[in-house]
Amino acid sequence: MDREKRLLIKAALAQPSVAVPAWAEWRADFSGPNASSSLAWAGGYVYKNLLAAGVGDAFAKGIYRHNWLSNTSKKSKLIPILREISKITPLLPLKTFGFSHAKHSLGLRPIADFDIFVNPSSLNAVATRLVELDFLPIMELSLENLLEKVRPQRGSWNFKDAGGNDLDLHWKAFDHVSEQQNERLLRANTSLLNTEFGPANYMNSAMSLTSQIYVHALQGEDRYNGLFDLFNNTHADNIDSAAKLIKKLDFCFEAVQVVDELIDALDISHGDPLAVLGRALRGSPKQKIPTFGIQNQRLNQINDSSLRFPKLYRAWVRAGASPILERLHSLLLGPMTNSALSIDVEGSLELELYKFPNLIPVGFHYQYPVDQFRWAHKGDARVRFGFIGAATSATKNQNRNVSVTIDLDTTYWSHTPTHEIQIYCHGQKLGSLSKTSTRHKFAVPIRTYGFELSFRSSQIPNPLEHGIQYNMYQMLCPIKSISVSLGTR
Repeated sequence: MDREKRLLIKAALAQPSVAVPAWAEWRADFSGPNASSSLAWAGGYVYKNLLAAGVGDAFAKGIYRHNWLSNTSKKSKLIPILREISKITPLLPLKTFGFSHAKHSLGLRPIADFDIFVNPSSLNAVATRLVELDFLPIMELSLENLLEKVRPQRGSWNFKDAGGNDLDLHWKAFDHVSEQQNERLLRANTSLLNTEFGPANYMNSAMSLTSQIYVHALQGEDRYNGLFDLFNNTHADNIDSAAKLIKKLDFCFEAVQVVDELIDALDISHGDPLAVLGRALRGSPKQKIPTFGIQNQRLNQINDSSLRFPKLYRAWVRAGASPILERLHSLLLGPMTNSALSIDVEGSLELELYKFPNLIPVGFHYQYPVDQFRWAHKGDARVRFGFIGAATSATKNQNRNVSVTIDLDTTYWSHTPTHEIQIYCHGQKLGSLSKTSTRHKFAVPIRTYGFELSFRSSQIPNPLEHGIQYNMYQMLCPIKSISVSLGTR
């Protein structure tokens, strides 16, 4: 942690004898154009902390007031929407919106969006109602794709209206465990309260602390912004329960990293609740996940509507994704992917999946807002192509074939944990891409229905695919484009 951030943490959270000189030092060295964006997240806490020490600071007060006015305005616009959703099911506010501890105030730090959890059984009805209220899924994602294809891959999605009001709809509070486990944990650690938008469930102090540590453990270098919230919800009476929840959710190592940052920045003593939490979690072993558990997780992210024979496909994957069995399937039954996902080719095509957020082939991730590529998942990721127009008659000519070029994103391919990908078509291996290569060109034999490519890896499943960081370790490769062209042998 750099010096500026350390000073801001001390000014915001430390005892008066430390906080007041830390703020004075920060003002002397970093205020003005040299201030980082972290000030927006720390300023409200600094104001409250200095006020408790008997020090009024106009600069910090201005940040607090700005946060309060902005957050209050955002909240007031969303209250009518939340009331409508509450008619369907009780909501559970999450993250900043869900803080119920005594020190919470809308002026402490900015709220980018308002996070609410709904029981998975109510997700369809709630999402449909949001669309009726002109709150649409971001990325121009269709409701059908959100509910069928994105839902198995993650635990939330943002809905926005034309005015930019932002509601983050969650069906999981902890993305790396199942919807059923989320529901059980939340049912056991929440209570129903009356609110301005109707009956709502609120987390108890231990679950709230666990949730905050979880969220900020996933933020990487950006987690600094959440350390203030975490500190203000750490109490002597919630440490034991929070430690048990973190162990059950299996992110002890990541939680210790977050806690240690605060311990180090504030020189926390041995008996402080945070120090006690760190000792309770330190050295706790990771849960052992069998290989079939990881295979099941991969398969659970694929919706049956994308497959022609879902049970047969799942049996093939669990049996090791044998190329021989894939060739037999191709000869007797045709492609594995549903025809509705077939991509039409007439002459030539450069398919850039990132331009089509609603085109989510089997084993592919939904599109991230900024990326100019699409992630393929480990296990089996496949894309089916068909021919239209003049190309249809050309496929009947045995002297014709298809030329295919695969391009990966150079930067992200070098970062992904996968060492090599293998490319198959109808069970025939057509080549592979290692870390030293990002393009592969090959010829594909023509079938009457077109052809189907499969991307996979021979690596042993990584247990981290089943952990808190699963969203990185499940990634196979970043595909920038798939170019297809009819050619002559």
